[in-house]
Amino acid sequence: MRTKIIWLSIFTALTLQTANARLNIASRVTVSGISAGGFMANQMHIAHSSLIDGAAMLASGPYFCSRANIITALGECMNRPHNIPNGSSFFSAAKNFEGLGLIDSLSNLKDDKVFILSGKYDRTVMPEVVDENVNFYLTAGLKNESIKYISKFPVGHALPTLSYGNSCQTASRSPWVSACDYDSAGDLLQHLFGELKKPGKLILKNFFQFDQPSAPSMNDKGYAYVPNACQRGQKCKLHVSFHGCRQTVSLIGETYFKNTGLNEWAEANNIVVVYPQVEVDEWLGNPRGCWDWWGYSGLNFATKDGAQISSVKKVIDQFLDQSIQLEEME
Repeated sequence: MRTKIIWLSIFTALTLQTANARLNIASRVTVSGISAGGFMANQMHIAHSSLIDGAAMLASGPYFCSRANIITALGECMNRPHNIPNGSSFFSAAKNFEGLGLIDSLSNLKDDKVFILSGKYDRTVMPEVVDENVNFYLTAGLKNESIKYISKFPVGHALPTLSYGNSCQTASRSPWVSACDYDSAGDLLQHLFGELKKPGKLILKNFFQFDQPSAPSMNDKGYAYVPNACQRGQKCKLHVSFHGCRQTVSLIGETYFKNTGLNEWAEANNIVVVYPQVEVDEWLGNPRGCWDWWGYSGLNFATKDGAQISSVKKVIDQFLDQSIQLEEME
């Protein structure tokens, strides 16, 4: 029995090393996220616009909305519509960062596509706040047709899916995924990538885990869905999906990254989907496992020097240069 286990371990290791070596990822990268994950997707897009070609943001506001202040983040950037942030003014802040070399040139954004969604029943991040994310990108020079805005969709604070999750009008409840008879995953992917083949079948063995570079409040492990064709070395695209607060693995298990709807589209269309993970860290001031969009990891959180942005960028680079070490899910 021991000999069999040893040979099985050797076979598994060789198989995974071969899969890693065969990954052939195109340089075109897109990102998406819900709530705090939406803010993070936006930050990644703005900080690394020379690498990231498009972003989808659900239930989140404009870049640098918090101004590195937790009170501002919890107030005008979420649910105080009497004091709405101004998206165009945050573009001015981004211009300052650009001048200091802290983010890539904002001119890179003009040819990109963005997908934005606000929820009619969302009382966590009000639709009026999400509107200002649209205004930011318009100020950045994106054409109207490059921005797909699903305004006040009849959902609460949740990722809308075809059939998985809470009832669509649930204001806010774990796992913050709601069955709305609407495939937001397919809608956002097709806006970012263009017309795609119909979604395929999710294959559980195509989920892998990997070591994440260390950063404040980040988990040791991240997760990825790698379609069969991508494991065979076919040319594939890369999409990074950021979970929201309280959607990290330690709080809701594998619920988020297995039920977004992204993986089925990925399987049919040669898209590797990466799901980075943050972790609860009360000492840092992150009791709900949120991505940093207000500065708990440092005042440079929204720039290329930000600890979490740097960590995720390293993961992206490892997928692009085929150095990522994927492990089978336990």
